Amino acid sequence: MRALFTDDRVLLPPHGDTPRVGQKGVNEYWFLPDAPPTQIAKLAVTPQSIGGDGQIAYVWGTDEVAWTTVQNGKTTSTSHKGMFLNVSGSKRMGSGRCRTICGMTQWRNIEAALALLSGLAG
Repeated sequence: MRALFTDDRVLLPPHGDTPRVGQKGVNEYWFLPDAPPTQIAKLAVTPQSIGGDGQIAYVWGTDEVAWTTVQNGKTTSTSHKGMFLNVSGSKRMGSGRCRTICGMTQWRNIEAALALLSGLAG
């Protein structure tokens, strides 16, 4: 899945965490070197709106993810509910990959977020 995105991708983590840029930044966020084995127990993604203008496409909605980890014989269950916003530019790179900006955050005003991100995606 990670190979579908260009090297200048941006991941906007929830709760105002630092944006992660590029493959290295995304890997550092999602794949911590000392993290215990993780099993996804639930992933529910519900789009609320999909749109675009020929240059940019977006989808936003709600999501819920739950996972378990096992470390030192102890199982821990964790979950997160939130909103997502994914924005993709229409430019294709030579390899066929899309230049994409992905966001996972608690946006209060989706229209303002789209206006902000549309300037970044061009």
